[in-house]
Amino acid sequence: MTADIVTFPKAYRKTTPIGKVINLYTEEEIEMVLFCLNIFGKHDTSYTKEDLRVADPCYTIDCIKAAKDSYLLSHDAKAILSYIMQNVKEVMPSKGGSI
Repeated sequence: MTADIVTFPKAYRKTTPIGKVINLYTEEEIEMVLFCLNIFGKHDTSYTKEDLRVADPCYTIDCIKAAKDSYLLSHDAKAILSYIMQNVKEVMPSKGGSI
């Protein structure tokens, strides 16, 4: 007679993201993000392509959301911004413990 062994799943801890990354694939997407930063961001700062790598992703996402909610953009421009927002990924810590 064999007994049925019930196995319980291991308890996993949910890792919290350490940041976000915005993936931009085309020049059109880069120009739209620059537009959002320069129009809906801080008015004392002017952003260029070189500044995109060091720009805060959370601040950039806030500018993109403000642009999507505004009446200044066409339907096509808002579609591009929606596609950019779909490509935002969360950055998780590495398994080794170092960033």
